[in-house]
Amino acid sequence: MVLVIDTSSVYSALAVLSADGGVVAELVEPSGRGFDLAGRVAELTDIRAIESIVVATGPGSFTGLRVGAAYALGLSVARRLRLMGISSLTLAAG
Repeated sequence: MVLVIDTSSVYSALAVLSADGGVVAELVEPSGRGFDLAGRVAELTDIRAIESIVVATGPGSFTGLRVGAAYALGLSVARRLRLMGISSLTLAAG
């Protein structure tokens, strides 16, 4: 499974993709102090099932990008997962 994180704008989006690229689960919620990234990821999938992570790299909100990137980096280091950055514009076009 692939975890996709985009916290670059006023809305934060998460998706879990299967190996063939199909959407297993997705979530879009307003960003901000009330958005619990780790909690929302845990609601979407079992973290142990994640095999790689894709995170938005901007353009976008500096603070939002830092939140998404920090979570993705921490999870990838802790679980030894592959981490890839992708443009927020590419994700939006996607």
